[in-house]
Amino acid sequence: MFSVVFGVNHPRLCEELPEGRYQFFDVGETESSTFILKNLIKEFLNDRNSPKLEIVYEDFCRDRALLNSNIFHLNNISNIVEEFQKWYTGSKTSAIKMYLVKRQGNKVVNVYNRWETYRKKPEFVQTNKRKKSSF
Repeated sequence: MFSVVFGVNHPRLCEELPEGRYQFFDVGETESSTFILKNLIKEFLNDRNSPKLEIVYEDFCRDRALLNSNIFHLNNISNIVEEFQKWYTGSKTSAIKMYLVKRQGNKVVNVYNRWETYRKKPEFVQTNKRKKSSF
C-alpha cells in the first residue's frame, strides 16, 4: 500500500510502528496510482502558479477531467490535499515535510518521495542582456 505521511522525519523503516503515532493517508496499491499525486504536488510547489492552493487544485482536476466525486482515488487525494493545506506556508520555510512511503501492514518498507510544504524560489533567474547599439 502506498501512503502519504507528514512529519519532520519519515517513520523508521522496517519496524513496527506504535498505534496512533503517525497518520497515514492511503493513495493506492500500485505505484501507478501515485502518478496523479506526484503531478499534483508538482503543481502545488510550482512558484509560477497561483498562491491559493484551492485554485491550483480545481484547475488540476478540471484539466484532467477528475470532477466526479464518486472516484475512490480522487477522495483519497482530496484528503491528502486537505492535510497539505494545513501545513502549507507559502514561501516561508517550514520543518514539516510530506513523504510518499510504501508500507506493509504497520511497517514502512520504503520511502519514495519527499516534498517540502513551501515553495522554493529559483536560485538562478535568467535575464536578457541589453544589446548595445554600435554607432
